[in-house]
Amino acid sequence: MDSYPQYDAADPREELLYFLRERGIPFLEEGDGVRFSLCQGAFQWETVCRFAPRAVLIYGVYPFLAFDRAGALEAANAANSQLQQGSLFLSGERPVVRVSAMLTDLYAAQETIASALAYSASAVCHFWEKMRACADSK
Repeated sequence: MDSYPQYDAADPREELLYFLRERGIPFLEEGDGVRFSLCQGAFQWETVCRFAPRAVLIYGVYPFLAFDRAGALEAANAANSQLQQGSLFLSGERPVVRVSAMLTDLYAAQETIASALAYSASAVCHFWEKMRACADSK
């Protein structure tokens, strides 16, 4: 019986680091991940990436705390009903958007990372005002 061909698997950490270096995005390597800032218009936030087998896990971390926890959970629930990829959740009082870049094809890894980061940035910005309103409620 023939076996399936073995494809080279993309190394998630190496692919992300290459992506960031090629675009001149400053980053900080941590033990189990990478941290960098992104901005779009007037919005600026921290992005933290962790790694799983064949995946980059992208966390867009809002720069404010959601003191109105009930309002933030309601806003996150509404956001999750709209998001096609990933989710919006609270880590303690901090709102976070999580998106995954599944690196199933070595040759498309850079494109997949770019697409996932763009989706993450779009989601962070799209829900910014709703999450910010929960921060201003203290």
